[in-house]
Amino acid sequence: MKEYYKTIIVTVLLLAILVLVVNDGAAVAINYWQADKLAKSVADSVAASSGSSKSNENTVRADANRLCLESEGTLTGCNIDDGVVIISIETSPKKTLVAHRIQFLRPYLSGKSTARSTIH
Repeated sequence: MKEYYKTIIVTVLLLAILVLVVNDGAAVAINYWQADKLAKSVADSVAASSGSSKSNENTVRADANRLCLESEGTLTGCNIDDGVVIISIETSPKKTLVAHRIQFLRPYLSGKSTARSTIH
């Protein structure tokens, strides 16, 4: 009878660990996906607006920064090179059940992405 309870406890603990890993992994993956989506939309918007007004790089950077702030992101890079806008952004770290409490995992919790878009 003791062996039966031991097996149940081990099974429950393993399932709990599995749920934590899946939950935290999904939160981080979704954050990176949202960062990629945000970077692409900012790059497309800035490329469309800069193509019509022949804006300089400072104006493009200001527009990209404004769009990132509206979407709770941080602009980490903005370049215009040969008719291509290159935008790099970082989203804020998401809280997870366990991963945000572990110091060496914290840098991986914020989504980072770079997107390119051709100026129209």
